[in-house]
Amino acid sequence: MKMRSAYLGYKEAIAIPEHESAQCKILVDYDGNICLLSYNTIVCKVNTDGWFCINGLYSRTTIKHIGWFMRYISAHFSTSVSYYDAKRCYEHDLVMNVKSKEAVTYEDFNEKQYAEMRTA
Repeated sequence: MKMRSAYLGYKEAIAIPEHESAQCKILVDYDGNICLLSYNTIVCKVNTDGWFCINGLYSRTTIKHIGWFMRYISAHFSTSVSYYDAKRCYEHDLVMNVKSKEAVTYEDFNEKQYAEMRTA
């Protein structure tokens, strides 16, 4: 199967269950990170450790896509996250772990990653 140019660099492009005809896809990269592509924009991402970040809310339609993506992530990580968690992250410039619901600022998250790399 030939992939669209928006999907290049990703291992898989998955239609959101129950919304296959929507203008959004779940993209999985070669490291296992999961992204939401709404139209031609990467809106949010969850890494393999469960850390979620969001770039924007954009339009009413993209807000629906974010809600669907969060339900997908809830099932994938066996947790419970919603559009409102994503909105809170965007409005307060936070990164959230979808498994533990821990939320930190981008600045603290980068320091935490650096500290973990030093101890590994």
